Amino acid sequence: MSAFYWPTVAWVEYPLLTLVPVLLFGAAFWHLRRMGRRSRGLLVATALWVVYAIYECVMFVWAQHVIAPIRIDLIVLGPLMYVVTGVGLVSWWRARSHRGARAG
Repeated sequence: MSAFYWPTVAWVEYPLLTLVPVLLFGAAFWHLRRMGRRSRGLLVATALWVVYAIYECVMFVWAQHVIAPIRIDLIVLGPLMYVVTGVGLVSWWRARSHRGARAG
């Protein structure tokens, strides 16, 4: 089970790592857009990762100012971001595999 939560722990300790999915999904969306394809799922995944990156950076600063920070929010946010990532990957794959078709 610890392997399942390892990325979440990495995001908490190094919140700038949350920018990696933002950049990857954003670059994939931009590339598909240049090819004339659209993927709303990829755009939504990118936007949610941006929101989560900002939230995680704010929480990192907060955690530096409290004695014993307890991040109960990670019980929900960790698995939720896995789902968001999965939706982004499936949307990217569908948009990429449908040649010339609009995927969403």
